[in-house]
Amino acid sequence: MTSRKHAQRACIAAALHFDDATAERALAIARVQETAAGETVIRQSDAGDRLFVVTKGRFEVDIVCDDATRAVRMLGPGSCFGEIAVLEGVPRTASVVSRTDGEVLVFPSAQVFGLLERDHDAWRRLFAESQERHAQLDRAAQRR
Repeated sequence: MTSRKHAQRACIAAALHFDDATAERALAIARVQETAAGETVIRQSDAGDRLFVVTKGRFEVDIVCDDATRAVRMLGPGSCFGEIAVLEGVPRTASVVSRTDGEVLVFPSAQVFGLLERDHDAWRRLFAESQERHAQLDRAAQRR
């Protein structure tokens, strides 16, 4: 395995709480997407049919509330985004913008569920994280 593939697998394992074997299966089905600094990867309110794992770069999570954009958090390698929409079946709750050139691994919803159904512990952990992130977005929206 190349060092790049090894790093990508490690990011998948960290972001999605997968063991090495599941992370390896995930890597085999992932689509690599390069991003440019300033590129919007997902937009708040759009349909959420994919989950993303960051393997390179920095990504900012923003929400629009009261006609103002608010930065909620920064993500780096080993983080994921898009999980709230995928797991909860709701539109995107935030936008994510690449702040540097970067790379993400893209997983369609069906593939995410196929991997998670084999690993109930990863499912529980990712769902708990998505609930906390959803609450964090709600708190950010309430700030004045």
